[in-house]
Amino acid sequence: MTTIVNNFTHLPNLRYAGMDNRGRKFGVLIVKAAFDVGDDGICVLSEDQEPLTFTDEYHGALNVTSLRYPSDLVPYKPRTDVLVDAVARAPGGKALPSWLFDIQVEDQTGVKVGKTLHVHGPRQWEPKWRRRLDEKEQAEWQAHRKLFMGWELSKPQPITELPLRYEHTYGGSLPRIKPGEDKPTLEANQYNPVGEGWIDKERTDHTKSQPAPQIEAPDCPITKPYTHYEPQGVGPIPPAWLPRRPLGGTYDQSWIDTVWPNWPNDYAFRFHNSAPTSLQTPDGQFMDGEIRFSMTNKAGDDLADKIELKLQNPTVLIDLQYEDDPTKFLRLNLDTLFFDVKDPDPKRWRIFVSGRTVFSLARDARIDIQLKEDWMKLEGKALKETFPASSHPYEAFETGELS
Repeated sequence: MTTIVNNFTHLPNLRYAGMDNRGRKFGVLIVKAAFDVGDDGICVLSEDQEPLTFTDEYHGALNVTSLRYPSDLVPYKPRTDVLVDAVARAPGGKALPSWLFDIQVEDQTGVKVGKTLHVHGPRQWEPKWRRRLDEKEQAEWQAHRKLFMGWELSKPQPITELPLRYEHTYGGSLPRIKPGEDKPTLEANQYNPVGEGWIDKERTDHTKSQPAPQIEAPDCPITKPYTHYEPQGVGPIPPAWLPRRPLGGTYDQSWIDTVWPNWPNDYAFRFHNSAPTSLQTPDGQFMDGEIRFSMTNKAGDDLADKIELKLQNPTVLIDLQYEDDPTKFLRLNLDTLFFDVKDPDPKRWRIFVSGRTVFSLARDARIDIQLKEDWMKLEGKALKETFPASSHPYEAFETGELS
């Protein structure tokens, strides 16, 4: 069957095929829009759009740096992801040892997500011994545990800014000697392999200072060296990390023998939502209409720097028609909001909005992508009441929309 897409906008788009965990194929259309920030904090559609991202983009080398932006080519997201590439900056512009960083995003209908982080300057876990160990004793420190008094967390050094990346949150890797092997291999923390501060009673060198995480949750401060903490961030979580990885399904011999190359039976579309949970909307709820973004750096009650942005209805609508069926106008599910706000100058910030819909591959279809002034002026509630949302693939198969 043939699908014709007419793009009456300057926005990049792509149609491709997706599949659910039952092996059923469906069409996917994604439209991505870039916004610029004006002097008044109003974000408007940019004349300089950017192409779709076909692979995961990292801050540096794969597996040793954190994920900056996930691939746009996913079949479906049941939630809106809010992703942020930001730098926490000390309020007032003077170096501080610690402060709070907060982001809040809310649409016109009250759908809201947010995250608060406690940011610190460099700090270390310092080992404390009853006496100084000589070189031989240091190499065999496990044999002298009775002299070890514990770890002490140093005070953070004052800084003016800190990139909000998982490299500065709890995690890391530790050496492990496998049975039958002489040389150790590195075991990665499955929640954050690129982080810092993971200390083990046996495998961490207790004679040397260890870097402590610089980013933590305000309500769960890092105070104990051997306790495992949840990494805290505002960027996307890579597909191989926990807790995202299990949502991709089980890949075992049974899958190889009976299911490959399809998705496993326990694969869930939420695998493609990469934002931290607190920056994902509830299942089936997508942001719509006017969207407000605030970013605050705060130290105490009297020192705070706050910036607010407003996206005036980034929702894209499409005109979808199957063969002889009547045409219908649909809202694309706004499933990804990416705020690139790391530059010190807000005028250089960029916001990216991705909308997605599914359609049938079993029938001839025509899809028109349009932006009209009367649509753009509708408020969130009116927009939802006037134009139906794109369907969830499971629901669309049940109603026959994708057959």
